[in-house]
Amino acid sequence: MAHFIGFKTFIYTVIALTSSTSASAHHHENFNGYHRHFNGYYWPDLREVNLSGVQLNKDNAGSWEVGYLTALAISDIVYLLFSFSMSWRHFPLINKIWMYWCYSPFGLWITDASSSTSVWLTVSFTVERYIAVCYPMKRKIYCTEKRALCVSILVCIICFALTSTTPLEWKAKVDISQSGEFNETSYSLESTEFGNSEAYRLFYHWFTTVSFVFLPLVILGILNFFLITAVRTSRRERMMMMSENLTSILKLQASRVDNRITVTLIAVVILFLICQMPTALVLIYTSIHVPEGDSNEESVLLGLGNIFNLLVAINAASNFLLYTALCDKYRKQFCRFLCLQRRSAVGGN
Repeated sequence: MAHFIGFKTFIYTVIALTSSTSASAHHHENFNGYHRHFNGYYWPDLREVNLSGVQLNKDNAGSWEVGYLTALAISDIVYLLFSFSMSWRHFPLINKIWMYWCYSPFGLWITDASSSTSVWLTVSFTVERYIAVCYPMKRKIYCTEKRALCVSILVCIICFALTSTTPLEWKAKVDISQSGEFNETSYSLESTEFGNSEAYRLFYHWFTTVSFVFLPLVILGILNFFLITAVRTSRRERMMMMSENLTSILKLQASRVDNRITVTLIAVVILFLICQMPTALVLIYTSIHVPEGDSNEESVLLGLGNIFNLLVAINAASNFLLYTALCDKYRKQFCRFLCLQRRSAVGGN
């Protein structure tokens, strides 16, 4: 089964590389292609993995960390679902369906917005974890379930608002071609006058690069450094407390649980940095230098963009694997979840 999934992943990636490379002949399409995450290789296996993650988070609800991770999982699922729907454009029959192309501008918007929401949710729970670890006296004030819910909703609203111009960039168009005695009608997307505006493209490109790529990466890198330092310091203190009295042992146990949560969140952030950094580098490069249309450099960048977007999709689907691998609570709940699924399947048969 694992070999089959790996083979299927390879096939979808190859299809995406060939179709995306040939699809963007004009500069405005290439420009949007560098910072959009909708290439056609997202497959249902990733989506199913993340659906399991949401179920685990929901079953373990009860802390602000889980609140953030649940919001992140929901955002990732929305991203995977809509980016998967955007890949349908590469199937020949889709260009006959008018409704799909009317939906596409809004699908692109939701894909962009959910991706941006995931980025800033990662930043948000890292900031709160930094407060909880480095300023424990303020933990009960700032690190609460209610605040986590409010921040998650606020982040979602802001990200959807900041990307709300996306549907205005595209419109469905009708292509009529003659085949023998008959006319064939097909549909596709084209840029609007607003989307073709050089000033808008330049502003929006730099805005998204700074707001959703460069700034989050810098914040996460800095806060992660402090969190890793705090965990190392805590471990040294734990070793010193090993031979002390009962009170110290209780503190030791509490510290160990706290460190496990911190390490889990650090792992989530490190995975995020690894998967998002290549995309950030391509965006920064294309902000400084725009390759000529139909050049080898453009083809290489489009190919790299597909590979790096694959990393983004893997990041979106893999977070809960880190929860179960690094946190005992999630791991036990995952085993319980699988047992329940097996029992229900046996009962159904």
